[in-house]
Amino acid sequence: MVMWIVFMVGGGWISSLIFYLVSKDKLFVRHHAAETLNLTLVQLPLQILAMALVIPDYISYISDTFDDSTTAASFGPAFYVGLTLFVVLSLLHYGLCIAGIIHASRARWWRLPLPLHPVRGVVAKGEEPYSVG
Repeated sequence: MVMWIVFMVGGGWISSLIFYLVSKDKLFVRHHAAETLNLTLVQLPLQILAMALVIPDYISYISDTFDDSTTAASFGPAFYVGLTLFVVLSLLHYGLCIAGIIHASRARWWRLPLPLHPVRGVVAKGEEPYSVG
């Protein structure tokens, strides 16, 4: 549970990787650490896409503001699509982290509802190697 909280509050993938590497003998912790790493790996390409959509208009706005401080902000549709993607990904991230915290605090082997699970060490769906609680 602590690992999920650290991941959500600000530790990100680095804290998850540390938990994953250190907890080789604690399968339950390793499982949840692998799930947070999977969440990171699935969201990363979408976050890069959102950033690629937002940055050009933002840089243009900043450079226009340096030239004329009275310039009004005018962003294209790509900026708003990227911004919306950021918001949706953030809400999804926090929602899944809260669900992970709840499942870990109740000693449940929970798999994230993701299409991919690239990090090994994750228990298969419906499979619990031993009782935690």
